[in-house]
Amino acid sequence: MALHFADSYIADYQAASAKANELIKILEEDDRVKFEMFEGGTHLLRLVVRGVDLAKFQRALEQRDILLRPACGESFFVTINPSLNRMPLQRLVDGFKAALRDS
Repeated sequence: MALHFADSYIADYQAASAKANELIKILEEDDRVKFEMFEGGTHLLRLVVRGVDLAKFQRALEQRDILLRPACGESFFVTINPSLNRMPLQRLVDGFKAALRDS
């Protein structure tokens, strides 16, 4: 099974990384949202969302089929991987914006 996905993994990861960069750019237009990169990190980010109930924000995303791990303190850890390719960029943007509004 692993060999089946090996051929496309790099291209899938590159597409996910490009999509993540665009998503970050759009979401950070909202002053409440900030993504923090870890020095030397490649695929793990911290998502800081201010002025919302983080548990409610996470549930609002989940209702839109966007899954985040539970908040860790006042932020979320986000992993960029090919699963990001399962949803169109605009649907991700709309889901995050609606979750911000609803929480």
